[in-house]
Amino acid sequence: MIKNIYSAPSPSNSLVEVLERNTLAFLGALHTAFLISFLVAAALGASTLGASAQDIARCEGINLWEDLQKRDAAAAALIKSQADETVYGNARLFKLEKDGVAPSYLFGTMHLTDPRVTNLTPAAADAIYATQTVAIETTDILDEAAVQAKLLSQPELSMFIDGTRLSDFMDDEQRQIVEDGLAERGMRLALVDRMKPWLISGMLALPACENERKASGSQVLDAQIAVLAQNTGKELVGLETLEEQLGAMASLPMEQHIDGLVETLQMGDQINDALETMIQLYLAGDISTIWPVLRHLALEMSGEEVQPDENHRRFEEVLIDARNKTMFDRSLALLEQGGAFIAVGALHLPGELGLAKLFAEAGFKITAIE
Repeated sequence: MIKNIYSAPSPSNSLVEVLERNTLAFLGALHTAFLISFLVAAALGASTLGASAQDIARCEGINLWEDLQKRDAAAAALIKSQADETVYGNARLFKLEKDGVAPSYLFGTMHLTDPRVTNLTPAAADAIYATQTVAIETTDILDEAAVQAKLLSQPELSMFIDGTRLSDFMDDEQRQIVEDGLAERGMRLALVDRMKPWLISGMLALPACENERKASGSQVLDAQIAVLAQNTGKELVGLETLEEQLGAMASLPMEQHIDGLVETLQMGDQINDALETMIQLYLAGDISTIWPVLRHLALEMSGEEVQPDENHRRFEEVLIDARNKTMFDRSLALLEQGGAFIAVGALHLPGELGLAKLFAEAGFKITAIE
């Protein structure tokens, strides 16, 4: 049974399937530090659903973290030192215990279809089987028609509807970069000029093999966890609405969205490397290393001083920290009842404002499992 612990409208319209698919891909797989902010917020289930070995190979890029360690040991050591100081940053599965209730679990996901990500480890699968309730970020992802309807119900979140265009917010240099980058991908600016820049970034920020798997029916990890929960008789709960996720993204300044689109197009095939780096760190459980590594590399590529800037801080505040508080508030009652499995993007777990710390402050004993 699906249960949403929030209230939301449920209009009934339709939208082009590819728009819906790429919107979810963006919200789901991406969180990178600034583009790379756009590759790691709204980037960061139990079988492989039709991905061949050839597909996996075509998806792989270079592990930029390994490369950084080899070519700049001092920078890598500083990043690792800072990551190691991050509370609850060394695992993607935690056990949550409190006297008088059954244990619960907190699991960090990556919203991708890559089989290396979607193959649940025995410990994660056992945790799901041991619980009665499974919570994911939003159950909206399980109903494509509902997603399409919700996108149409609030078009201002994804489209310019006030007569302005994307090109109105770009200077000449940015416009040229965007036009050239789109042309390299067989697209024209005029065809997407009414779309919000974050939507275009999402359409462009995943490798072709990821989009091919989605088009063939493969599901992201969170959706596969939801299906496993339903197939084993668990109560399935959503912690957010799609409208809330879209609203958080749309609340970022337009200048930041434009910068993200420009950086996405400038990265080109390096996006594959960024995703590969994220995947490898995720699989190793080095969750607290993901954000600083990708932020360092993004700023390094841009030639800027390698330190957090206002864009990064704003991104973290809106798309990670604020949402952590919402998901904490909506999942706490489930944990107090016991026997809950909470599965959210992995970047929501670590840090002083992360979910693991919030649950510890609420009186739960937190134990890293893997």
